[in-house]
Amino acid sequence: MRVRSWVQQFVSNCRKPENQKVFGELMPAELLTAERAIIREAQNEAFSGEIKALRKNQTLPRKSALLPSTPILINRILHLNTRLRHSDDLSDDVKFPIILPKRNHVTRLIFQYHHEIKGDQMGVNYTINHLQEKYLVIHVCEEVK
Repeated sequence: MRVRSWVQQFVSNCRKPENQKVFGELMPAELLTAERAIIREAQNEAFSGEIKALRKNQTLPRKSALLPSTPILINRILHLNTRLRHSDDLSDDVKFPIILPKRNHVTRLIFQYHHEIKGDQMGVNYTINHLQEKYLVIHVCEEVK
């Protein structure tokens, strides 16, 4: 994410006049933009048919892995539409978790981050619980193991 953020900042600075260039450390908004772009690309690889159908307000394809759930598009990213959407106390990440594709490199990197940084000694269930605070992964147990 950081590499992508640095590249985006460099490209943005190349297009701006000298007095509007941004220098220094990355801002949290730049990191969030890079994260969303990476997730969007991974979803477009795995769920291109579903994304096209949702953009056109059509039903999902019959063989879609997302058919049992209720996906929605928020800022061109697939999210799960849960019953928690009516809660006022929760953040949008919890109300509408991001859907991650199975058997994807980005998904594996996110798993690795949550396992190593947040709970190296805790095991599979701890890692899954931390992932489910922000993400929904199809066949999550298989992927984490």
